[in-house]
Amino acid sequence: MPVASRVIGSMMVYLASAVAGALVPGLAFAGPVPAAIKALLPASAVFQDGSWSATATVASGNVRADIRGIESSCDITLDSEIRFNLRGSSTWNAIQLQTQQREHDSQVGKSKTSMTAAAIGRQKSGGAQITAMGSVKEESVPGGRILYFEYTENCPKRPNHPVTILEAFGRSGSMFMHAWVTATTDVARVKPLVGELLSRFQQFDPAQAK
Repeated sequence: MPVASRVIGSMMVYLASAVAGALVPGLAFAGPVPAAIKALLPASAVFQDGSWSATATVASGNVRADIRGIESSCDITLDSEIRFNLRGSSTWNAIQLQTQQREHDSQVGKSKTSMTAAAIGRQKSGGAQITAMGSVKEESVPGGRILYFEYTENCPKRPNHPVTILEAFGRSGSMFMHAWVTATTDVARVKPLVGELLSRFQQFDPAQAK
């Protein structure tokens, strides 16, 4: 399996775990993603697939989209994409919301550990193709928090080409978001995409997604 596939595969493991842990008991069977959820994506992202479950009071789902306008990687298996999941309930009281917030904050720590391991693994297995590897960084941004690391790959097709792996965490009322971005570009181009996603999430009305 190509190196990039192993890295992204390991990230998808904890993506799947996060999605599974986010599902709220009592939800209807997952169905198509509503337009209001797709509208959270940045303008340069093209919806690919996802699912959404909702009742009158609880909702949960996930989305995957490709990012347009970004150069390809040295590794043809590595695509630029954005994923996110949402979860929430209008019936959570103050104590329950505090519990959900603690779980949300805990996921930041878990993701930082997983991302650090992914960065180390990518550096060890990348060989001469990886010319530089950055450390995992954490930042507070409008609407949430982000974790990310960058590395530089080098091949005849893409000499000294940056790659960014990023996660974002946000909350809007009783809704929680966890997003993942893989992009074959530098973090300076990725941050505005994530900022757009978090900004739209802050304006999100769950009633429009039922």
